[in-house]
Amino acid sequence: MIDSWYLDHLACPTHGIRVELSSSGSADSEALCCAKGCRFPVVEGVPVMLPNESFTATHENVIATLREAADPKAAGIVGNRPPGTDEVDGWVQEMVAHTNSLLYTHLVGRLERYPIPGIPLTPRKKGDTLLDIGCGWGRWCLAAARAGFFPVGIDTQLKAALAATRVAQQLGLPARFVVADSRYLPFRAQTFDAA
Repeated sequence: MIDSWYLDHLACPTHGIRVELSSSGSADSEALCCAKGCRFPVVEGVPVMLPNESFTATHENVIATLREAADPKAAGIVGNRPPGTDEVDGWVQEMVAHTNSLLYTHLVGRLERYPIPGIPLTPRKKGDTLLDIGCGWGRWCLAAARAGFFPVGIDTQLKAALAATRVAQQLGLPARFVVADSRYLPFRAQTFDAA
C-alpha cells in the first residue's frame, strides 16, 4: 500500500498535475494516474514515476526499470525479504562499490554495517524536506534523516529504490523513495526545502 505522503506531494512528470491512486483491488496492481491518462506503477509501495510518452531514456537502468515495473514478479524483484536487525541488505552488499566508490570494492559482500556518512547540512527546522537526486540505496537520505530532515530520494533504478526503502525501514528512519528521472521531477511545487 502506498504511503499518503506520496499522494500529497507527487505530480505527473509529464504534465505536472496531481496524481491519484488507481487500483483494481489488489496491491499488485496499484498505480498512480493523472487526469490526462498517464499511469505510473507502484511496486512494493515505491512509485515508478518515469514519463511514459516522448521520453528518451539516457540510461540502460531506465529501460530495465520500465521492464521490471511492468512485471515485477517476472523480474524477480518483489517479495525480497527485509534484512534482519543486524544484517546488511543483499542489494547493498552487492552494489556498494558501484554506489559508494571503488574504494569499497574489497567490501562487496562483506559489509558488516551500512556506510552512512554524516551530512554537512542542517535543517532550518526539524522535518524540513530534502531531495536526494541519484540516491542509490539511500545512504545520504539516511544521513539526512539522522540530521533531522525528512528526506526523499529519487533514482532511475527500481532495485535501488526498493533496497533504500528496505534499509530505511530496517533502521527506523523516515525516508521516502521514488523511481524518477531528474529531468522530469514528479513533485508538486514547493515540496522541498533543500536538495
